[in-house]
Amino acid sequence: MVSPGLIKMLKNTAGLTAAVFAATAATAAGVPIALLSLGYAAALLVGQSWIEAHDEKALAGVRDDLRTLLGKHENLSSLVEALAQGKETHLEIERERARDVCALLTASVEELAASAADNTALIKYSTEWLGARLEEYGDDFTRALDSLGDYLRQEFALLHDRHDVTHGKLDELSARLDAVLADKPAAGSESPAEPSAEELAIAAEVRRLGAAKEKAKAALVQRDFAAFRAHLAEAMKPALAEAFELLTLQGDGCYYEGRFDEAIGPYEKAYAIRPDDFTAGNNLALALRQASRLPRAADIERAIELHREAMAGLVAGSERWAATQNNLGNAWQELPTGEKAENLGRAIACYERALEVYTRAAHPVDWAMTQNNLANALGELPTGERGENLERAIACYEKVLEVYTRAAFPHYHEIAAGNLRKAQEALAAGG
Repeated sequence: MVSPGLIKMLKNTAGLTAAVFAATAATAAGVPIALLSLGYAAALLVGQSWIEAHDEKALAGVRDDLRTLLGKHENLSSLVEALAQGKETHLEIERERARDVCALLTASVEELAASAADNTALIKYSTEWLGARLEEYGDDFTRALDSLGDYLRQEFALLHDRHDVTHGKLDELSARLDAVLADKPAAGSESPAEPSAEELAIAAEVRRLGAAKEKAKAALVQRDFAAFRAHLAEAMKPALAEAFELLTLQGDGCYYEGRFDEAIGPYEKAYAIRPDDFTAGNNLALALRQASRLPRAADIERAIELHREAMAGLVAGSERWAATQNNLGNAWQELPTGEKAENLGRAIACYERALEVYTRAAHPVDWAMTQNNLANALGELPTGERGENLERAIACYEKVLEVYTRAAFPHYHEIAAGNLRKAQEALAAGG
């Protein structure tokens, strides 16, 4: 199937009817996806050649004409067939539009020319072929296009065969390198033997033909360790990205089922892959804080460490910074070891910093949540004037209930209302 991107380009760019034909020819030949861009680029240069040859006949309104043509056919193959059979007249090119198209084509060709000699050669031959046919057939563009279609079908088939041969050769050479790397000396014996001249030649060929994984293997045989590490890192990117997503998903599954202890393992592995990823660290910290395994203090201390590390990479005053301040405050409040007053003092400081960002106007739910956490910490604080601490806690709970109404948040309303009653009772009892 021809890509939607190409269809869009055809609908908005004049003079690219050849691109329709070449892309269809490439698809019909069964060319691999990696080679289809070659078909597009070859066809684009063909279009450029025709534009340059017929610039003097340029007329306005080409894009509308092309839309009309596309609208008359069920698909691009139908349009190509109609063009080849002469059922549709060829399109003329508006002069100003032609210059824009040529600039686009030139950029595409320069990019392609830097990637593979075969591609450049095919583009060159395709352009020459169409130019010769236009001279031969005069203004009968559809006949020239039909001839180019036959030529491209043959060339793409040959290119496809060369692709298969190259990869067959690469597989064979890569297997030989596997054998070289597998031939390690026994433990305690001499160091691995230096590669032979033949093995080095094979490695050089594999580095020329192969993708990142094969290049890494070849670089290792050559003892080019810097290149090996670079190629290996490149080769591992897709696998690590997939592993990160799957491990995160596995951890999420455990977390949302309430199996927090089991969530720690996959979250830990995901964090090891991307230690600088905020979500990875936050996921692990939250699971550690809610886990029931022992020793509890070790998990809470690790969560505090993770939240602190995350904070170092965040912009102060951002929403994510405020969320992390709140989470860090919770961790300090939950820590079962150390001086309780000191832990609660740190928690209160974190909540107060979070409330600099979480205002009622901008973030009402987060504001209420943090006010509730602050009230809990104040109510437990064993130092200072007990009555003042309880009065502050009561004021916070009252703010919480302004947002956590019975209608909107019945569960959290009951919890906050219960905490408020307890604080009021404690204050009435003299703290």
